[in-house]
Amino acid sequence: MRNNVLTTGLILFALGFARPAYAQEHGELIKMPVLWGDELYTETYTMILDLNERTYMQLQFVVSNAGPGDEQGACRALVIDGDKEPWTLSKKVKRSQWSYSRAKSSILDLKNCYLSAGDKIEAEMILDGSEIRVSLGQVSPGFKPPYGDISVAKDKHYRGRILVSRADATVVFKKKGRRVRQLKGVAYLDHSIGNVLPKKIATSWLRVRSLQAQCPLLVLLQVHPSHNRAVGWYWSGEDTKANRIENVEPFWKNPKVKIKDFRLPQIKSLKGQVAGELYRFVPMREYGLLGRLVGSVVGSPVTTTYRVRLNGPESCSGVEAIMEVAFSDI
Repeated sequence: MRNNVLTTGLILFALGFARPAYAQEHGELIKMPVLWGDELYTETYTMILDLNERTYMQLQFVVSNAGPGDEQGACRALVIDGDKEPWTLSKKVKRSQWSYSRAKSSILDLKNCYLSAGDKIEAEMILDGSEIRVSLGQVSPGFKPPYGDISVAKDKHYRGRILVSRADATVVFKKKGRRVRQLKGVAYLDHSIGNVLPKKIATSWLRVRSLQAQCPLLVLLQVHPSHNRAVGWYWSGEDTKANRIENVEPFWKNPKVKIKDFRLPQIKSLKGQVAGELYRFVPMREYGLLGRLVGSVVGSPVTTTYRVRLNGPESCSGVEAIMEVAFSDI
């Protein structure tokens, strides 16, 4: 046991992991949560990590009024470790147990996890004996995307921002009872605030994230309620801002039809094939009795995450990317 702790400590020291206090290169990235009084208020930082050894991670740092209690903090990790069974960990804390600080760096500390931005962007989760520590480098800046601000009523709003469009990532990962591993790969980070049910914003979404240096490409398309065509945006590494797109036929519109390949000619002739399904997230099922109780209000959202292999545009040929297809109510 002592040898494992020593090994972890040496790896973290060598990589520069420590409780952060940094210069201000990215210091404005993490904001104090707005803490709206609405019971639907939820604010989330989502980090996507596509790593070597075919490891995929999604880390979420959440402040929310949803469920019992207000202004709760939550940490959630999804880890897909190669061909092994996906696993998730999560932990909630009361308002008195989490904090935000802004000095040389901005830090959202949710007790069991933190997200920090200064001269580096770092994250850490320690949940039920498992540890994930992330450091980002070669960070490409984010942007305010088209359709990033949506209002469905006078006091019901959604706001989404891309904070890091792509970055190199170093991850120290230790699953409970296993050895410490160091992984390399690429990352993405976004931030959303809302007090509106997803089904009021859109009936479905498509997200494509190609984070490799030779093919940086982000896509978000959504079908608004009472519409049958999608709108959204895309961004590539050569763009200074995201490009608005409209009137897109949603190839993903039928949740019962399995997606094998796809084509989006409006987006740099983007096309590819599904290489495999990574994870299917059905919160109403995962949250058990609580999920069934709130399902009549929020609906039954489902998100399926795929690994895809791109065939176009030419610079992206053969590059693997992550694709998400989400439905607000199935």
